[in-house]
Amino acid sequence: MTRALIFLLAAAVFPISQDASARPLAWSVFKHDNSRSGRTTTIGPQNSLIKWQTLLPNFGIQSAQAIGRNTIIYTGSVHGTFYAFNPDGSIRWQRHLGRHQITAAPAIGRDGTIYIASEDGILHALSPRGRTLWTFDLNGYAGPSASPAIGDDNTIYVSAEKFYALNPDGSLKWSYDPGSYVAGPPAIAKDGTLYFPSTDYLYAVNSDGSLKWQAQGHSAYPPGSSPAIGKDGTIYINSFDGTLQAFAPDGSFKWKFQTPGIVTDVPSSPAIAKDGTIYFGGAGEYQGSGGYFYALNPAGTLKWKFFAGCGQTAATVGGDGTIYFGNDWCGAIHALNPDGSEKWKHENVFDYARTAPVIGADGTLYTGLLAGPTTPDKGGLFAFGP
Repeated sequence: MTRALIFLLAAAVFPISQDASARPLAWSVFKHDNSRSGRTTTIGPQNSLIKWQTLLPNFGIQSAQAIGRNTIIYTGSVHGTFYAFNPDGSIRWQRHLGRHQITAAPAIGRDGTIYIASEDGILHALSPRGRTLWTFDLNGYAGPSASPAIGDDNTIYVSAEKFYALNPDGSLKWSYDPGSYVAGPPAIAKDGTLYFPSTDYLYAVNSDGSLKWQAQGHSAYPPGSSPAIGKDGTIYINSFDGTLQAFAPDGSFKWKFQTPGIVTDVPSSPAIAKDGTIYFGGAGEYQGSGGYFYALNPAGTLKWKFFAGCGQTAATVGGDGTIYFGNDWCGAIHALNPDGSEKWKHENVFDYARTAPVIGADGTLYTGLLAGPTTPDKGGLFAFGP
């Protein structure tokens, strides 16, 4: 069989539009885009109707999802297997990447390459069919903070003990060492500046790897999880005690909003609505305090708060302004209206909801659920929508 005939047969089975790489994906990175806004123009589900659920053994999923071409959903599991799901919830393919958990979110390049880090510190580049293209040793723990970002020039940025910039072929472009573990995935500004937290500081690094500035946090606990960048360039970041902080693009401190309670897991990364409202989960309920999800005005004043009880994941904002988030060990998925009233709620006490939901091009909401230790077969990938 000639090479040309093989190509024609492959094209018939896996049709690829000539301009496919130019079309934006519905949800290619953690929190939707490089600014980590958590916002899409697509309207999500209006009720808690479950479209399908695919249960996985051994405690399920606490890695956020990414959505590729043809609505293929990619996510990792806590037993070290990376999955590609078809739009109907069936498993398209799976690759066991090792004995360590996968808690980072994947990122998808313009050519369809999938980048995913496992907690043993290995970044994997996979083809859309699951073939390993290359691996890169991050030399350290690669948990949720190792969710990659992809620059406009296709540079892959990923965090571990150091902050790395990789070429598309997997070779090292540069690395930056802040002196301690990087506590959140980077956000990328329009000018290419990279923002990420480490120890007590928010770092701004230029696209060539040089330090632009570092700003000290303004709370008792260090900043963590991914920053989010507003339309005016303001950088918002949460901390491990649920204190949201705002910094100007030059690194100067603007304001902070402190919440009561205690953060027991990864802080809720903020999301930004079209009108500039900032949504984030505060500290979880602890001895009668905390447990609220917050909406703040761009000036840092309270717009409203919603009692959710358990700690909250990063939020996702749909095209109609609906806010979706998970509720950790309460096992709940919440949908709130822009005024803070509840639109719907899904709750399963057997599950933990630790990943930010994502919204597909058809409005389906996808989220991973982690099963509790007494019911290890209840977790998996869930889809909400008509």
